[in-house]
Amino acid sequence: MAQSAHGERDVAHLISIRTREIAGSLGQDTPGLMDLCLFSFNSYLRTMLNAGDIRTTYYLFGQYRLLAESLLGTPHEARVLEIARYFRSTVTLVINGDSPSCLRQQALIL
Repeated sequence: MAQSAHGERDVAHLISIRTREIAGSLGQDTPGLMDLCLFSFNSYLRTMLNAGDIRTTYYLFGQYRLLAESLLGTPHEARVLEIARYFRSTVTLVINGDSPSCLRQQALIL
């Protein structure tokens, strides 16, 4: 993921899409796989924020949000709270940190 920052953004976006699809389909029956997918999303976001890649961070947030929405009404609904907590802590860092204004604005929307 770090190699795709600022260069191969489409690869990073595709990785996030596939991670969401795996979590949404196979992760429903395999709690360990769901844990790994959530951990991966958290790592992806942290990597892109540290690299300062605003566009990819924006798309990662979008895919992560879609995953959270797909978990509503399933046995994994409690995972939505985990995702929301991570969003909140990340958004707080973005708003209070030295992030570009467009990312701060998107964080406020989330």
